[in-house]
Amino acid sequence: MNLSVLWDLRGIMRRHTLSLIGSYTDDDAIIFEFTLPKGLRWEAGQHGLFTLPRKKVHGQRWRAFSIASVPEEGCVRIATKIPETPSSFKQVLRSFVPGDTITLYGPYGWLRLQDTTTPVICVAGGIGITPFRALFKSFEQTNTRIVELVYACPQTYYFKEFLDEVAQKDPHIRITYTRTVEETNAAITQAVHAHGTESYYLISGAPGMIKGVGALLRAQRVPRQRILSDSFRGY
Repeated sequence: MNLSVLWDLRGIMRRHTLSLIGSYTDDDAIIFEFTLPKGLRWEAGQHGLFTLPRKKVHGQRWRAFSIASVPEEGCVRIATKIPETPSSFKQVLRSFVPGDTITLYGPYGWLRLQDTTTPVICVAGGIGITPFRALFKSFEQTNTRIVELVYACPQTYYFKEFLDEVAQKDPHIRITYTRTVEETNAAITQAVHAHGTESYYLISGAPGMIKGVGALLRAQRVPRQRILSDSFRGY
């Protein structure tokens, strides 16, 4: 483990208590907005570990969620899919009402911008769009780099209206929406040909999707150090 990874992991030692402001649904996902404690900062793309210390939860008592907001928005926003048979953790989270509290350890993580100029190609699968929603929000403030988003989802494209709005205002940003693996792989291959192997490739989605996209990029000679991902999300 290199020093940069150890430095990033320091964030997990920070603990914050957040109160629910409100929540809303988007098809089979729920978006939660929590209060922003004083002094809590993070970089767009990072995630945190969330626990429910005051609730009765069976099984795994924590979940990792990417943060879909930036500090300037004044809230901590997360999103998760709720399946037909949710875990005990998600059942409790789904029952949250304004004022209920959750504990955040972090934020931390490596899925973030590495500099201010290198082109960035983001590949998202389903609810894995959440960290890129935060990145796009940061692009509203300032952006001069090339950004391409390949967003793969068989059904609902979460945050689509917001993503399209940002892209329409910024000529440096391009979005490709895909439904199938074949469409997604073709869009990724086209991005590599257009932007080269020295661009940064950020991947967010289910573990199998991250593994497959990583293999595709390496097969096209993208260096491992240019491929960034986090291996767990709020599924």
